[in-house]
Amino acid sequence: MKFNNRKEGKAGEKIAVAYLIKKGFEIDKLNYQKKEGEIDIIAREKDCTVFVEVKSRCLNNRRYLEPISSSVSVTKRRKIRFMAKRYIYQSKLNPDGKYRFDVILIKMYKKKAVLKHIKRAF
Repeated sequence: MKFNNRKEGKAGEKIAVAYLIKKGFEIDKLNYQKKEGEIDIIAREKDCTVFVEVKSRCLNNRRYLEPISSSVSVTKRRKIRFMAKRYIYQSKLNPDGKYRFDVILIKMYKKKAVLKHIKRAF
């Protein structure tokens, strides 16, 4: 299976959504996007809104998953936080509600994916 970055990303997001649903999350929004940035998945786990960044790698491309610190850079984290605040405001959610930032790392092999869910990643 040959991937490019965009296909890897979309395939990884589909895997992540299926995983989150199986774990009991409700998906509120996919690819919340504005000119300032994007959040891959916005979901709810009980009374907590969870902003999820998905990082996918196809091991056929000889790339391996980096540690979390390099997978989601400080700049990317800042953008995600900014976008989360914007989403909370636009959706008229309680600014003092429960919010969390998770990262899902996915290693994709030929016909298999290995997923690691890091809750409260930043």
